[in-house]
Amino acid sequence: MKGASVPAVVGMPSPLFLWRFKAILFLLWGLCCCKIGWDSVMRMSADLRDLFLYEVFLYYNPLFLVALMIWLWGVNLWVFAQSSVNYVKVFDLAQTHLSHREIWRCATWLTLIVPTSMTAYLYLYSHGEVSLAASQPVLLYAILLIVLLSPFDMFYLSSRFYFLRTMLRIVLPLQAITFPDFFLADIFTSMSKVFSDLERSVCRMVNRQ
Repeated sequence: MKGASVPAVVGMPSPLFLWRFKAILFLLWGLCCCKIGWDSVMRMSADLRDLFLYEVFLYYNPLFLVALMIWLWGVNLWVFAQSSVNYVKVFDLAQTHLSHREIWRCATWLTLIVPTSMTAYLYLYSHGEVSLAASQPVLLYAILLIVLLSPFDMFYLSSRFYFLRTMLRIVLPLQAITFPDFFLADIFTSMSKVFSDLERSVCRMVNRQ
């Protein structure tokens, strides 16, 4: 229509700008967690601090190592993609396998959730809210387990079930062993310290220690 005003087209921000914005938010979040955690630890007496830091290490160290492993697996996939290596065929992956970007997205969420839970644990414990503090690692482990076992079509359902089926074949090797079974079992063997800490963490949480 003549004389009608045409709304201006708002340009989308560039990917580089979005990446920098997310990086700044990530750094601010990291600084906040470090500040709150440090202040919380400094509120405790020296005798209590050593025991408390051992508990924090026991609860959260396994998940930090898992997050690091996922980051590095994404790096591997990125290197394979840059080198034109057909890793899908090499590792006999499903067609719905995750790309390195999706792997990094999972690692990012885990990297955000675990320190946030740890910071809440430190803050609540140092301020006398012992029961609320003790619930933080329990909630964290429960949420991660629910997400992994969720039957709903979210959080990469096909990839999660592919991972769970491979784990089941490792635990119950009642059929021919495939390369993904061998590869994942080899990774699990290298994670013996992680599983040991997980076992002790779960035992402490179950026994409310």
